[in-house]
Amino acid sequence: MDNNLQFARPFFALGAGLFVALSIYLVKLSVGLPVRTLVLLSLFSAFATLFRVHWPTLLDNFHLRALAAMGLFGLVASLIFEFELAGPGYQMFRFIIQPGVVLITGLMLCQLLGVRFLSQLFLAAILVSATVAVLQGLNLQPAWDLANKLAVLQGMERSDIFVSENTSGGGVYIDRFRPRGLSYSNIHLGYQACLCFMMFYLSRMLPTRFADLFPRNNLLAFAILAWLLVAVFMTGTRSSLYGLLLLWPAHLFFTSRQKIPIVLLGLAILMMVPVIQPILYEVLDVRVLSIEDSSFAARKPLAMVGLLLFLDMPIGHGWLADTTELQAEYWHMLYQMENARAVAGRDLHNNPIRLLFVYGIGAIVTLTWYFLKLKAHYSKYLLIGLVPYLAHSTFHNDGLFLGGNYIWLVFAMIHACYLLDNQRSPAPAPTAQTVRPIPYLAVKS
Repeated sequence: MDNNLQFARPFFALGAGLFVALSIYLVKLSVGLPVRTLVLLSLFSAFATLFRVHWPTLLDNFHLRALAAMGLFGLVASLIFEFELAGPGYQMFRFIIQPGVVLITGLMLCQLLGVRFLSQLFLAAILVSATVAVLQGLNLQPAWDLANKLAVLQGMERSDIFVSENTSGGGVYIDRFRPRGLSYSNIHLGYQACLCFMMFYLSRMLPTRFADLFPRNNLLAFAILAWLLVAVFMTGTRSSLYGLLLLWPAHLFFTSRQKIPIVLLGLAILMMVPVIQPILYEVLDVRVLSIEDSSFAARKPLAMVGLLLFLDMPIGHGWLADTTELQAEYWHMLYQMENARAVAGRDLHNNPIRLLFVYGIGAIVTLTWYFLKLKAHYSKYLLIGLVPYLAHSTFHNDGLFLGGNYIWLVFAMIHACYLLDNQRSPAPAPTAQTVRPIPYLAVKS
């Protein structure tokens, strides 16, 4: 990197820290637009103003092409479902343009500050939230009060996040239903933990390329992972905990030649779950071991109505359609399911099915192409590392191409590592497939 770029490091380091903190702790803090978005756009504008940005190289990126494809499918489906421009335009910015700006700005931050700095910043912010979640799980009131103060600062309605809220006689807010740390919700903390595990996994599977994604000291690295597991356990979020626990079996299955014994072992464990689960739940009485509550039961009818809506309109419904308003015509097919009434008041809570509902067949085509590109550029280990995140998103609405902007910052770090590794490698003979890791930034003369 040009030494002349060093003058800008403190400013952009502060901006990066502010963006990461706002994205995790103060998601809803707004002044017209979310403050985190304003900080992001300020960083992007500062790069464009202060430096000569090599836009052709920066924009020649398969992540951006996937976002553009999803944006096109989403816009067309939205306009077919309801012809008006304001709503689709806002959702296009939210789900397509903003992730693209996160990715581009992240790539420029990686060149200026280094991948290691940005990854450590990201991990540190999540660990702070995870630590507060653990303290909340231990019923320490100051941890709950801190989260409440951040919520009040954002003007958030507590009922939007928590199922149960009470006020003590002294006026102290008490909410001990689901620890969430300082993250927007326990679900978001689960996504963040899954991304940390992916960063660790890549750093160990391909250390020559992705070592900067996670601390290199194994004792520190495993301590971080263990702490994140404790935090996720405290939140009671089953999908993220089980998703994290799936990483090792997924690794064994996709890297071992002896797949049949692994499958048989997995099936044996699954057959034992109905026997062991009630015993463990009776002894420990924690939510992550329960499969009897209404939230778990609602997943089946919600998934069913999403698939029925997709089959009826394979082109997709777009960003503005609300499944709770469209479910009535399928009630005769759903009413006998347990907790079927959930379809009248809850969104799909299944990111893959929601992708089909919003983008239609275009989602299948784009995702197939995108995952093949991920494997071709970063190896199969990237897809294995994504298993916890994808498993978690199967039970929630956020995820790839439908919110959750942290993943695009992580992809920026991963892509920057990939380009740096190609830069270090001996230059091959030029071909159409050759990666040209030309620096994105240069000081304006």
